[in-house]
Amino acid sequence: MPKLLANSMLYSNFHFSNNLILANGYALHLCTISFINAHDYYNYYFHSS
Repeated sequence: MPKLLANSMLYSNFHFSNNLILANGYALHLCTISFINAHDYYNYYFHSS
């Protein structure tokens, strides 16, 4: 029984850290997209005028 409990704790901890990694990657992806969009907008705005 204690071994099963330890395994489930290990699994949930792994699952949690995996979700954190995914969430951080997603946030970084969104930041990259918005940065690229801002950069394109900046170039378009200054080169068109």
